[in-house]
Amino acid sequence: MEYRELGRKVNKIRKDKGFTAEGLAEICDVSTATIRHVEAGRRSLSIAFLLKLCNTLGVSPDYLLYEHLTYERYPDKHALYNRLDDLSPKQLEMLDEMISSVLEHTE
Repeated sequence: MEYRELGRKVNKIRKDKGFTAEGLAEICDVSTATIRHVEAGRRSLSIAFLLKLCNTLGVSPDYLLYEHLTYERYPDKHALYNRLDDLSPKQLEMLDEMISSVLEHTE
């Protein structure tokens, strides 16, 4: 996954909303370095962190991820995101762990 565009969006929204990197980090309960790495496109995001970031910035996950949801199996870019609504909290946690594992082993 290419994180530069996602990071660019986070940076722009953060500034538009008047947040400093430090302030956003504090609200999201992460380090300022984490926010800077996300904005630079050098860090992957867990589902939990993505949702916390989106809630704090007032945007939807599909806005940040839209360009990344282009899987052949899901030609409609929103289809994969919409399927997340059908998952239980435990299933979302399992999916987050699987995604993190895949990212760890492919980067």
